[in-house]
Amino acid sequence: MDSARRFFVAGLLVVVVAIAATGKVFAEHPHGRTIEPILQDLFLGESVYPQERGEWQVTTGFLWAEKREHDFEIPTLIEYGITDRLQFGVEVPTTFLRNGPDDYEGVGNIELDTYYNFWNDPCSRTAYGMGFTIGLPEATPHVGKDAVLYEPYFVAYGENDLFATNVYTAIEIEDPLDEHEDTTVGAQFDVACFTEIGSFVPLFELGVELEENGETPVRLAPGIYWKPEAWPETEFGVSLPIGLNEEAADLGVFVLLTWEFGTESSARRTRHGMLEGLK
Repeated sequence: MDSARRFFVAGLLVVVVAIAATGKVFAEHPHGRTIEPILQDLFLGESVYPQERGEWQVTTGFLWAEKREHDFEIPTLIEYGITDRLQFGVEVPTTFLRNGPDDYEGVGNIELDTYYNFWNDPCSRTAYGMGFTIGLPEATPHVGKDAVLYEPYFVAYGENDLFATNVYTAIEIEDPLDEHEDTTVGAQFDVACFTEIGSFVPLFELGVELEENGETPVRLAPGIYWKPEAWPETEFGVSLPIGLNEEAADLGVFVLLTWEFGTESSARRTRHGMLEGLK
């Protein structure tokens, strides 16, 4: 428990110092402009875009992957923009698990997340952010992890006239409630490339996990998002992740639905497709 607390304090300190140190240096662009979002969510990693001040975002969907320890999961993520750069989020995963002859279902590890987009420059078309997630012990026995989870993470983003790249990296710390079990440390890396063509955003994500037991599952998640013109505040995405090694699930299905509300810009947020000029 002591080591986990040290990790927690260290990660939290990094976030607080970053916010304090960059708050004035990288406040708002001189003209109040930031990079216009292409996607609000990704399938494997985290997007660099924060919610605007006073803006709410609700994301839900369906996650399933062959060989995973649970059959499928229905995540519910709620995010709120405290400022145009700082957001707070809560994720509640409803998990349906089969464990031998017994079936379990319920709420797993509820996660509380704080994220700060400390650099967002439309001139260089780059953005950077960092955050910290705390996962509470499983709310329902047997469907999550009986541990406190800590996850400091960093996100980098860049775009050009053809495509955008989003890189996500995180340290995952698991502190079991059972004092006889050791704290474990892992890592996650994800890179996503996507482009916008009209109302559609095709993308490819490559995710790598470094687990405590030495396993390194690698997955490729090709997918597509649809942003209907009639409902510009919504996004609907589908991905079919594929395992690239024996340690990863062979196949999967990810479906995500995102809805934003609370600000005028949520309803009118549009941009021309990156490949519009090539048609």
